[in-house]
Amino acid sequence: MRVIAVLCFLAALTGYLPAIAQQAARGSEGAARPALLSARVAPTVEGKATGYVLVTRGDATLMARGFGSEAERIPTPTRATAFDLSSISKLFTAVAILRLSDQNRVNLDSPIRRYLPELPARLQDITLRHALQHDTGFPPYLTGDDQTQKSAAEVLAEIASISRERQAGSGFAYSDVGYVALALVVERVSGRPFREAMRQLVLRPAKLTRTGFYGDRWAPNSVAMEYAKGAATGSPATFRFTYAIAGTGQVAASVDDLRRLFAQLNAGGFLSRRSRLLLFSPGISTSGRLPYRGPDVLDVTYSMGLFHFRDRQGRIAHGHGGANEFGGHAFVYWRPDDELFVAALFNSGAQTFARGAFMAAVTAAD
Repeated sequence: MRVIAVLCFLAALTGYLPAIAQQAARGSEGAARPALLSARVAPTVEGKATGYVLVTRGDATLMARGFGSEAERIPTPTRATAFDLSSISKLFTAVAILRLSDQNRVNLDSPIRRYLPELPARLQDITLRHALQHDTGFPPYLTGDDQTQKSAAEVLAEIASISRERQAGSGFAYSDVGYVALALVVERVSGRPFREAMRQLVLRPAKLTRTGFYGDRWAPNSVAMEYAKGAATGSPATFRFTYAIAGTGQVAASVDDLRRLFAQLNAGGFLSRRSRLLLFSPGISTSGRLPYRGPDVLDVTYSMGLFHFRDRQGRIAHGHGGANEFGGHAFVYWRPDDELFVAALFNSGAQTFARGAFMAAVTAAD
């Protein structure tokens, strides 16, 4: 920035600024911005979490940095490392449903019972759209934890037995249960086991090469070990796949694969224009539920596996966060107006990392 100030001073004295000086000034500013961003963001991560942060604007990389911890003996991950995405997995499920809709194999406004007829008639009011918007009236979770082993039949029976306190369409109430039901719809309609259906519908068409699921065979050291209270808890390479959280968790991916996914979703050909509009349009009010609190967030809505944020400049951004009981947590954010993309994937520090402070540092220059 000092170079720019000097050049501008000389321009005032001489009355003109040569074209070559203009280029030098722009180059100096471009080189400084990533360094300044990293200097702002790093203190919100160091000593609070370990993982990898990628920030880009368009084709330009503003920050790409791994964070480890010598004190906790947690190695610094690489840009290619895949991390447990936790609830960001819901976006993948939503995209699979939209792909099936584009193929005329599901109707978003049809009852889930149309595809899962084992469900009782009292759940007839719940459509696929309701489930995609967290507007089913279902409770937040099924019984058990993230590694409770349940088959598709056991999960379907549990959903069928749920007693709801309110009907679908009553408003936003975050629920993993609705996305577990959507996973069963993906499996039933595609005629393939859930993970293979997801590979066919999402991973392969989006060219995601470092994305997979719990229970997959991962290459050695390709996926981050997770840590809670200083102890290793396992990783997507050791966790077992279970239908207990199918559709709502169990996806792991690298920061670049997440960026590639958003690029594909925004481009033509992967989703229809109608589905892209649905995916990136504001949904139903979250009534104050936020994936993070920061000065850049005003109102928030939810639909199709994404939160939609409106900032003080009126821009709409899209994203999702996630955290699990193993110590991992994650956040992804994309703002189409200026193509700002943020992927923050962590394998420790779920209790000490402040997402709001992190995002305030990322967006401080806006």
